[in-house]
Amino acid sequence: MSVQDVKFCELVGKPEQYRNKTFRTEAIFYADHENTALYSTECLEAGKYVWTDFDPSYQYSNESVKQKFNELRCPQRPCPSGKAKLSVVGRFEGPIQQGYGHLNAYRFRFVIMRIISAEAVS
Repeated sequence: MSVQDVKFCELVGKPEQYRNKTFRTEAIFYADHENTALYSTECLEAGKYVWTDFDPSYQYSNESVKQKFNELRCPQRPCPSGKAKLSVVGRFEGPIQQGYGHLNAYRFRFVIMRIISAEAVS
């Protein structure tokens, strides 16, 4: 499957252009007890955090990516929070009036279909 590369800030900056389409992007994945989100340090202003879900067809590029992602997402037990810089393929959705995620606080959602790479956030 061939997908277009789109900068994360471009997705959230021009959502009408990318709504309900599949893209590859790079962003920081953050998870805690109530949130799973993607964001970029290049566009941190309000509304630029994107709720994430995992598509039922979700996959890793290989077993080492899966292991690295799991280590970064949950660096200790119990797992209070974690983050990782990801290259991902997924479907961009939104904005919607009622919101996505915890307390419907997110205007957009990115449904992850594939994690290509996972790195520690520097």
